[in-house]
Amino acid sequence: MEAYKGYPVIERMVKDIASIEDCWTYFVLWLIVKLLLAFIPAVSLWYSGQLLQMVETAVETRSVDTDALLRVAIGRVLAPLVSRILMDAISHLQIRIHKRIETYYSMRAFQVSSRLDVVTFKDPNVQGSFDLLRYRGYSEMTWNIFSNLIDMVSWTIQFVSQFTVLISVFKGHKETTFLIGTTAVRIVLDALGAAHRNFFFEGVYVCKCTHEDYIHSKGLESMANTEDYRKDIVAGGLGEFLGKEFNRLATRLGDDRLDDPWAIIMSRQKSWLALICDYLRDPVEALGQVYTCFKIVRSPAMVPFSLATVQLVNNSMSSLYTLLTSFTSRLENLSELIDKVRRFYDLLDCGNQIQDGTIPFPENQADISLGISVEFKNVSFKYSDKDDLAIKNASFKIEQGQLCVIVGENGSGKSTILSLLTRIYDVTEGQVLINGIDIRTLKLADVRKAVAVLYQEYAIFPVNLGLNIGYGDPDNYADTEKIRQAAKLGGADDFIEALQHKYDTHIIRPVYDYSNDEPTGDSIFVGKKTDFSKFDLNGTQKDFSGGQKQRIALSRLFMKSLVSSQDKVGLLLFDEPSAALDPKAEHDLFTRLRELRGNKTMIFSSHRFGKLTRHADLILYIRKGEVIEAGNHRELMKLEEGEYAKFWNLQAQDFL
Repeated sequence: MEAYKGYPVIERMVKDIASIEDCWTYFVLWLIVKLLLAFIPAVSLWYSGQLLQMVETAVETRSVDTDALLRVAIGRVLAPLVSRILMDAISHLQIRIHKRIETYYSMRAFQVSSRLDVVTFKDPNVQGSFDLLRYRGYSEMTWNIFSNLIDMVSWTIQFVSQFTVLISVFKGHKETTFLIGTTAVRIVLDALGAAHRNFFFEGVYVCKCTHEDYIHSKGLESMANTEDYRKDIVAGGLGEFLGKEFNRLATRLGDDRLDDPWAIIMSRQKSWLALICDYLRDPVEALGQVYTCFKIVRSPAMVPFSLATVQLVNNSMSSLYTLLTSFTSRLENLSELIDKVRRFYDLLDCGNQIQDGTIPFPENQADISLGISVEFKNVSFKYSDKDDLAIKNASFKIEQGQLCVIVGENGSGKSTILSLLTRIYDVTEGQVLINGIDIRTLKLADVRKAVAVLYQEYAIFPVNLGLNIGYGDPDNYADTEKIRQAAKLGGADDFIEALQHKYDTHIIRPVYDYSNDEPTGDSIFVGKKTDFSKFDLNGTQKDFSGGQKQRIALSRLFMKSLVSSQDKVGLLLFDEPSAALDPKAEHDLFTRLRELRGNKTMIFSSHRFGKLTRHADLILYIRKGEVIEAGNHRELMKLEEGEYAKFWNLQAQDFL
């Protein structure tokens, strides 16, 4: 009934997997081999029954058909060997299927993850679905439904076929026959096989990944699945680009994308001796049975053959009981598996809570070069129903090409205004207009292309420094000349060039090096001399200062707004851009911004005053979400009891 209720989900999953290149072929082969394997136990039982009958005949008639006995003996030995071959074929096919399913669904999940807005990404249900995927691979989750269903069919075949053969073998039998079920050789093989398996803590395993495409793809996965990068991805309009870039890398890597260090290590866990023991164990048990049969044939009067029937029946019934138990267990898990896949598809179908507009922006691309006007009309906003208003009935207008500075104490709502301008969030009441149009009616992708933003809590992406900057303009993310130009504008070029790997340096490396144990000294690893300077076994990060990281973030903004897209960006937003800069770097930054901005509209939020406010066309003083004062520096300083004047004089006292 649970499978029936989940049929739409299963049907959709089957269609998706069938659409994967080569996957359907592998699946059909896997199914054929799986069903063939289901008949092997019955075949083995039949051969055992034939041997039993020959023994009884030999006892009764004192004669035996040697040729027939040899054929049955060979069949009895080959049956478990064929079973082992089919099991290995199933394992090989499953690996192929798993890799293709994993790649297919990881690309689809990445598309969803990269396009989710901040509000949707933070939704507990969405996070719960992502947590489900973090602990269960896509292939494991979807494939387990197939595996359970097919296993139940396979076990049904095994049960019916073995039961049928069992009845056939003992039809008309008297209490006859004895076969010894196991041999000491099998026990020895089990012991040898176990002793020669290399567990993960044995041997020397140190793995280092140097494949740039693999490292890049892992960095993109971290970006898409971690909340820390969400605002920058959304505000930068990177979602679609990251999805295409991940698909490109995943396609180039193919099956190798899944060969992480642990997979490489675990693939080496079996020694050849352990493998040989595994292959010989079941045939040796069969040989013991055949050998006993020959002994009975040669000396029938000396063997208590009546016990053979009991042994064979007991073994067969034990096997049937195991099949029934496994069948029941899989049946109980089916409901849970279908529910997990249903949740996964709900995630794939998840839409953003911030609705996209329909109007292209701007209507005339040339208008961008003149800047973008911004107007708040009676805007109020709160982050959730339980929170107080972060912005209260705010109204102001910033004309095209103006430099505006929003000042106020920490927590006054400055950053929230910038988030509303990039539609990270939507207003609770009122309107936000850009170029006189309600921002909610405009296409999100167009708005985010026309706006460049640097948040106070900026993100350093888990990719190399060159890509960190290049992602400011996805169309030119690999243009090294433009990346260097942006780095110079952001003040990052000098310290990047001083690094050993320069623009290929990772601040946060998404792929760590692996070892099965910590080194016991500087150069000795499990008794083997190793150069550990090449390895990062603890996943350490580059020790960059806050100012250096901020310069990288600034360079990314310049990559979008000045270097590559002079005529595509008309509004620049800066949230406390000098918070981590020393006074000289702050002075250089603001001077550079004023010189390079041209006619672009600039909005800064800050609680520190200086040359920036002196040059501002408009200053907005905010307190507890309300716009208290608006005007330029001279106008606001004339208000002796004004809040801006008090704030300015308070900071100016430190320099008197």
